Amino acid sequence: MDVLFRADAATEIGSGHVMRCLAIAGALRVQGANCQFACRDLPGHLGGLIERQGFPVWLLATPDAAGESLLPAPPAAVDRSQADDAGAVSRRLDRRAIDWLVVDHYGLDWRWESRLRPHAFRIAVIDDLANRTHDCDLLVDQTLGRRAAEYSGLVPETASVLTGTDFAPLRGEFARWRQQSLERRDGSRFEAILVSLGGVDKANHTSRVLRALASAPLPANCNIRIVMGPLAPWLDEVRDAAAALPWRSEVHVGVSNMAELMASCDLAIGAAGTTSWERCCLGLPALTMVVADNQVQGAEALAATGASWLIHDSQELPSMISSLLDDRSQLRDMSRAASALVDGQGLDRVVREMIRGR
Repeated sequence: MDVLFRADAATEIGSGHVMRCLAIAGALRVQGANCQFACRDLPGHLGGLIERQGFPVWLLATPDAAGESLLPAPPAAVDRSQADDAGAVSRRLDRRAIDWLVVDHYGLDWRWESRLRPHAFRIAVIDDLANRTHDCDLLVDQTLGRRAAEYSGLVPETASVLTGTDFAPLRGEFARWRQQSLERRDGSRFEAILVSLGGVDKANHTSRVLRALASAPLPANCNIRIVMGPLAPWLDEVRDAAAALPWRSEVHVGVSNMAELMASCDLAIGAAGTTSWERCCLGLPALTMVVADNQVQGAEALAATGASWLIHDSQELPSMISSLLDDRSQLRDMSRAASALVDGQGLDRVVREMIRGR
């Protein structure tokens, strides 16, 4: 089975689209599929990471200096940009036909997908906005509480629509660490905090969080573990802020063992987004911060379940942590609510659907 993924990463848009496609590609490879990626040559494109994981990458030329030219723009400009992008992919494919074309991109819709139809037996779309029309055979939206009916009229009637956290395509490491992590969650420990606010964090939320943590009543033996991406523009400032904390603090860059790190922590301060479902799978209690507009709905829905507390301002952190330390049963309750939402099997469910429909 031949599969092509079309997804972008960049300093301006983060790494989430590519990372969840890598999870699917890895699982498909285990099933014997040949997977490759097509990505725009944007600053922070992650082509090197994709290649290190064993997948060929086509770097598509960026059409203008604006970078992510496919993001919202006047209709005529969007249609032209999508036509240009589809043409670049089509030329790379030449006359080759692939089994699946997987698209994870907010700037692409039916106009792009229909142009690639002659090259793909099946098209899968990974989305979490439900705000545009798609020409696809499979749509996956991991948003908490999303209903398939919300895509009525946006996808062909024959398309399979998989919605909700049961279909969160988490890497296999999270399922493997789930049981060990859950066994830790009785609420009695407060030894380690994970801080992870996106692989890029272009707005430098991490530094502000670390400065706020300096006023928190943390135990003397608490460890702070900060995770950043290798292209994070504020990495030096984050390291300085971590070094200034009175507790042992470690800055991890470009980690390959995120599930293990999460499983070893008792609380996370994290971005709302795909990593929310990783934390839920491991039952890791979280204080969640919205770092992009498209995360608001998911963050509010997650907080409503009791699986996390929503941070509106980093200055709230000391009082939140004080409350958790005063009543640690809240950590246990958050863990139970979180682990009930995501079982870590979503990737297998998505891959089974793709294999069944090839």
